Amino acid sequence: MPLSQKVDAIQGISTPCCTLQAQGILGDGQLLSQVPEKCRSLISPLNDLLKGTKKTSSKPLQWTAQSDHPFTTLKNHITHLAYPSPDAPITFTTDASAKAVGAVLQQQVNGANVPVAFYSQRLNPALHKYSLAREQKDDQELQELMQAMTSFQLQQFYVTGTPQKLWDEACVVCQSAKVHCHTKTPLQPLPTPTQHFHTVHIDILGPLSESRGNHYILTCIDGATRWVEATPMLDATTDPVAYHFLTSWVTHFGALHVIITDQGPQFESRAWQDLMDFLGAKRHKTSAYHPQANRMIEYCHRCLKKALRALPHPVNYVALLPIILLNRRVTEKEDIGNSPAELTYEEDLRLLGQFALQPGMPALVFLPELQQAMQAL
Repeated sequence: MPLSQKVDAIQGISTPCCTLQAQGILGDGQLLSQVPEKCRSLISPLNDLLKGTKKTSSKPLQWTAQSDHPFTTLKNHITHLAYPSPDAPITFTTDASAKAVGAVLQQQVNGANVPVAFYSQRLNPALHKYSLAREQKDDQELQELMQAMTSFQLQQFYVTGTPQKLWDEACVVCQSAKVHCHTKTPLQPLPTPTQHFHTVHIDILGPLSESRGNHYILTCIDGATRWVEATPMLDATTDPVAYHFLTSWVTHFGALHVIITDQGPQFESRAWQDLMDFLGAKRHKTSAYHPQANRMIEYCHRCLKKALRALPHPVNYVALLPIILLNRRVTEKEDIGNSPAELTYEEDLRLLGQFALQPGMPALVFLPELQQAMQAL
């Protein structure tokens, strides 16, 4: 006999109030009922309630008095288990989904399969990552049972709605028919520019906290000299990016040959392509999800962020951004052995500390803030 607490749990199921609950009850009825033909006639009125509704809908059902009788009878069928017969053949059926496993033990009595016991278990999130087909294939005990010549016979059946991937992984024919050798095109390295301001790397830093109405910074760096320009922007749409690029870079260093960007929407737009045609420049875009291809500008962003975090609070990075850029321009690069200023002007720049604190110079209003910012850098 079934356990009383299990029977009480099923008999205590309340009337479903939405489509999602009704779907779960009907699924249990179809799986657990010992008389499938009669079960279908019982659930037919309940299925009529779900017509025209989404499976995951949470809207209330229009429950009627005609639905009470089949609902109660269905619960009685679910809780009715047969007595085990020592002479009847036993069938053990299992199934699994991505979130749960279930099994039913049946015996064939009078030409029909009657349920003897049920089992179900919900999988915890950690088990969702495992492949059922792969676990079955690696289970040595299961493989020995499938190959043993005993009365205990194991068979696999394809169930409609089961993810095809599970069966493909377990099927030797499917695995043999797949192509496992794929040709992967290697990433093309960027050539090192030999001319000054021939190749420029461009990217957008932000969104940042507001400073004088600006939230973004357009960064441009020359591939040969490593000279960097950073321009604050209100937004990062195509028009402001193109305007600031023209005013902060092209007007200073002239038209260039190659521009390297990522696949941001600003650089993929038709307006940006028209700008490239106007400048006679060729755009190279980096691979998606591969920022290493534009590592020069990415490393520049990391240094800018580190400098911005070191500024005194409140952060006014728009006013102090030129000082940060000066620090970047006079810093010697280990890979080339020179600073960007030396490669650009063929001599180094005079730093602020060499003239701003000389005796006899008039005091400036922003001098204390400037000294504090320089110490932070």
